Amino acid sequence: MPENRRRTAGELPRGEQEQKIYRYVLENAYITRAQVMTLLDLKQRRAREILFNMIEDGWLRKEGASRSTIYVLNTTEK
Repeated sequence: MPENRRRTAGELPRGEQEQKIYRYVLENAYITRAQVMTLLDLKQRRAREILFNMIEDGWLRKEGASRSTIYVLNTTEK
């Protein structure tokens, strides 16, 4: 996908886990790493990896730091 392309309203991430996270954020405005661990029944390392990949792919944006980190929809173009 070209980096400058805007996402269409019906477009979803490729993977099933990423889609679950994306839908959760659409419904709840944000998600935390701990919530991802619970939602997908994952360990901390895998949850962090998925969130990092979603940030890199432009789906999510990280806000805050340390224990107050949340992940929200990325509304800006890459």
